Amino acid sequence: MKRIVALVLLLALSLSVFTACGKKKKANFDLESTADAAFDYYHADLSAYLSISREDYASLTVSLDVTDTEVDEYLNDHLLPSYRTPNLYTDQAVQNGDTVYIRYTGYIDGVAFEGGSNADDDRAYGLEIGSNSFIDTFETQLIGVIPNQTSWESPKVVNVTFPADYKNADLAGKAAKFDVVIEGIFDGTYTVPELTPEFARNINNFTPETDDPVSEFKLALKDWMRENKAASLESRKFSCLMDKLLATVSFTGKFPEGEIKRLESVMNDTVLSYYQQANFYYYMQYGIVYYDSMDSAARDYYGLRFDADWETYQTVASAKVVKQMLILNMIARLEGFTISEDEIKDWVLEEVEAANKSQQSEDATPESVLAEHSLEEIYAEIAAQKAQEFLMGKVTFDTTGLPID
Repeated sequence: MKRIVALVLLLALSLSVFTACGKKKKANFDLESTADAAFDYYHADLSAYLSISREDYASLTVSLDVTDTEVDEYLNDHLLPSYRTPNLYTDQAVQNGDTVYIRYTGYIDGVAFEGGSNADDDRAYGLEIGSNSFIDTFETQLIGVIPNQTSWESPKVVNVTFPADYKNADLAGKAAKFDVVIEGIFDGTYTVPELTPEFARNINNFTPETDDPVSEFKLALKDWMRENKAASLESRKFSCLMDKLLATVSFTGKFPEGEIKRLESVMNDTVLSYYQQANFYYYMQYGIVYYDSMDSAARDYYGLRFDADWETYQTVASAKVVKQMLILNMIARLEGFTISEDEIKDWVLEEVEAANKSQQSEDATPESVLAEHSLEEIYAEIAAQKAQEFLMGKVTFDTTGLPID
């Protein structure tokens, strides 16, 4: 993975600081990169993109408390969507390829068997017809059934036989009957609830004590987020610092040519790798394909809500990373940080060591690293690291509001 992705994830997922340089082995290789040239943040005139002075960061105080905006974002992007309900239609016949939401109870010799019913579950089961998720001809027997014509008084009866090699030996080879109620056919959309007083009163593990359960729940959520932030405070400090600088520094609105597209491409490759590896793992372990599309994988990877436009998110995140690199490299220049050839070689050796430890490329060499990373990128990364370490030593972090002993 390219080192620039670490910056992307730093912004998007609040990861920790760069790896510090330690003592390195003797570097006997030439500094000649065969990678495509990237924008030269370290040497280029950055005044066309932003304006920053020492006064912008000389005496910064950064609050680490959870803001009301963060509470609303978590509520609307994560918590409420987790309670979403599928929108269903009930007056048309089930077809192959439909996803139907069903409740069922199974019987063997007229007796309900353990694990054979979801009648009392909070939610019906979403079954894609034709996916072969269920045994025998269970799915095909639902084709042609109209959901609103089924009920517990008049269920669709499905007769099947468990395979002889079924994983539950008590059921293997036995004939079974299922009473099935089809709640509806998924139309591809969901309804996300609003945080109303009634909804707040029914949230698990929350018992309101006032006449304003919405405000009370938001405050409880904020306290929970504060506890989580306090537990991972060190890894969040730099992210909060950069958010402060991004809001303080003046940008011209221009971006280095091609940089956003380059970062989008890197992020796309990373998400694609995640998508393929996750599906491979689940297929090998459980015989299932976990993600039906790269869209769902990308949303999970970035921690986005189920209906988010992840490609737009990538573009915004890429622009944010470019701004961060501009800020850090400009600070490195203002503070007079220089980069020696030995430091560049140390950076390359760190990449070799990291690649070999990750087992992604056990035969990584300085030459292979320099085939992936341009010298412009390496200069920019080292300068950014130095600026980060400098800033973290100067900034005052205000932990007011956080539950810290």
